[in-house]
Amino acid sequence: MATTDQHVFFRTQGDCVIEDNVFGAFLSDIRETPETDWPQLISEMSRAVEALVLFERSFVFSYQIDEDNDIAYFGTDNPLPLCSIIEELSKEKVLNFVSLVPIDSSPQPSAMLAQVNELQIVPKDLVSKFNEFNFAYYLYQQEIARHHDLPFVSTDSEYARSFVTGSNILKYSLSQKLVQNMNLTISKDFDNLIRTNREFSFFVPPFLAVVLDKVIKGASFGTAILELRHQFRSLRTMFMDYDRELHAPDLTVKEQLKRSARIVKEIEKASSAFSIKDRTKFTLWGDTFDFLIDSTTDISNFNPIKTAGLIPRLTRLSGQVLINLMLKRRYNSLYKLKEDFYSIRGYSDLLHKATTPLVEKAKNLNPIGTICVLPGNPFQDPRNLYR
Repeated sequence: MATTDQHVFFRTQGDCVIEDNVFGAFLSDIRETPETDWPQLISEMSRAVEALVLFERSFVFSYQIDEDNDIAYFGTDNPLPLCSIIEELSKEKVLNFVSLVPIDSSPQPSAMLAQVNELQIVPKDLVSKFNEFNFAYYLYQQEIARHHDLPFVSTDSEYARSFVTGSNILKYSLSQKLVQNMNLTISKDFDNLIRTNREFSFFVPPFLAVVLDKVIKGASFGTAILELRHQFRSLRTMFMDYDRELHAPDLTVKEQLKRSARIVKEIEKASSAFSIKDRTKFTLWGDTFDFLIDSTTDISNFNPIKTAGLIPRLTRLSGQVLINLMLKRRYNSLYKLKEDFYSIRGYSDLLHKATTPLVEKAKNLNPIGTICVLPGNPFQDPRNLYR
């Protein structure tokens, strides 16, 4: 197989690396079995959806595919969700698969595994329990992300948990911080539901839940994710602006600390408020505030009679309420997601309702039960890509 010394991609602001096994969650058997690890399955599906929505582009790096290496294949009875994601998001150049990387960007997994053992990043007795090839492959993708200074979205597997926790090199990203905080605040609310209502047996985070709801209503998985991407376009732009602000080369250390503290605090406030249903007064003032801003920026719709009595009342609000209203406006797409999330019906059956019909459909379309995790036709032989 031909190799290249040229870089096959160029990173831009807002890119990330996704471990390819994260996508494997979409191929899982969703039937009720004692072996099903629901928290891990849902966590990995959520990570993939969140990354595809909140990062501008996502890259999946792989080994070179040859006669002795068939890791691009997955065997499954449930291929259609991932097929849809690969086909539609690859076409939009959101999801990018890279099977060839230049030699200076290709870490040697065997060497990295030796370093893990030598430095005792993960205890030796734990590493010995892992499949050496798969663990090295995980390190390979992690190292690609580190080499190019990109956020890395990993699985929730034992490999990932052990290595990320032990080495502490999972790259920090603002969008991941927002999602983690937001999911945590809502999961606390759902603890009460799970304890008091037998219908709820596990928590499906908002981004994944909204995608599943769209699929149940007729969208493909790829289309549902693209719809969410469109909704969150302004938020992606804001995160890229944050990233540029945090990494501006001419800032002093004091300025960097000040900016990072402000941005992180804003993200924490927006995400912590996500699980709180708006009080009537807060909603009223939120609508009023939006109306004032919109009116003053669109003179043709500005009505001084309607707004005359609102401005002095608005000035009597506390500074904290004004800050909250500004945050609500800035993170408007998040609050729209909250409304969509809270209005979902049949929440406990989302995963089954969204995937079961596709499993039945796949029996005729994909009798061999094999999918190729590469761009283009997911059912193809990956070797055909290089002929």
